[in-house]
Amino acid sequence: MEGSCDEEESLKLALQLQAEEDEQHVDDSDGDAADDNDPELEATLALAMQLQQQDDAAQLHAALMGNLADGGVNAGVNLRALSPSQLDYEQLIRLGENVGHVSRGASQESVDELPVRSHAECCAPHSDVLVGAECAICRMPYEPDDELRILRCRHAEHKDCLDEWLKRSKACPLCAKEVVCTGETPL
Repeated sequence: MEGSCDEEESLKLALQLQAEEDEQHVDDSDGDAADDNDPELEATLALAMQLQQQDDAAQLHAALMGNLADGGVNAGVNLRALSPSQLDYEQLIRLGENVGHVSRGASQESVDELPVRSHAECCAPHSDVLVGAECAICRMPYEPDDELRILRCRHAEHKDCLDEWLKRSKACPLCAKEVVCTGETPL
């Protein structure tokens, strides 16, 4: 319990020092005008800034962990310990619901704009497409009539395999270059 009190005191001291530092920064930018300020006003502003910082921190914790005041799944979780490794399954599910899903994949429109050719066309002597002996995703050898999707980096893989890959990642599975750059049209 003593460690918790020490943490709270340290947090209060850190917030107070931050508020004083912010106040000093304002004073430095005002020059001589800061000398005319009322000390009571300065203390009030420092307290207001400290309270605002605490409120912002509480709102962030609430957004990440859900409303803990309701005694729900996350009741009793230390707000300072936000490491997902310290949460149980139900808390992780709740955290996911509160934070939401962030897609790191390419949009379907971007993927659809990438060209599709047969393996035979990609391996023609005049082609500049980079094709291996097998698909880098499914590791199956190519057949001449297989459809391959061609990326900006000129690597090509099975269309279906690459389409599924691009739902999860915007990068080429071989060279890790971004598939579609914002504001540019593919190929």
